Amino acid sequence: RFFQGQEGLLAIYHDQLKTSQPVCYVRSRDDVRFFDLEKLHDIRNTFAKRGIERRTIIQDETPRANIPENERTPIDASDKAMLLTRTWIDPQDYEEPVEWAVYGNKLSIISYGQEAIGMVIESPQIAKSFRRLFTLLEEGIRRRPGYSLRPLRTTHTGMPDKLRSKTEAK
Repeated sequence: RFFQGQEGLLAIYHDQLKTSQPVCYVRSRDDVRFFDLEKLHDIRNTFAKRGIERRTIIQDETPRANIPENERTPIDASDKAMLLTRTWIDPQDYEEPVEWAVYGNKLSIISYGQEAIGMVIESPQIAKSFRRLFTLLEEGIRRRPGYSLRPLRTTHTGMPDKLRSKTEAK
């Protein structure tokens, strides 16, 4: 299935939620440029609220400077609340505007580039294959020298009070 525009890409996240299966994804930093931050927080909080675990390969970046002190949550506490396991990479290791995710028997690909498009492929063998590739990539990254010191830059995340209360209410 193919999707276009902001509503189409949101439909992919809703499909991930509807499947109610763990999600493994390679994050693109362009998600924040494409969606507003509050919309992304709402989506992320919904996964945790529904008890859906997520694993991600994500950039270790300095948090936004404009996060108010009262909205800062240490990364470990945030990840625990969000049912999120991160595998850290340097920001320059993956700069493409494409997010890859596997959930249930589906693989989704979202392009935040010049064209806002996405697709969902429903195939048990493709999903199984990508899940295995994701695990191999995670394991390889975690074996890099100095990985145990990660995260180096991401010390906290922003979680506004109104969204924090939604997460804590789960």
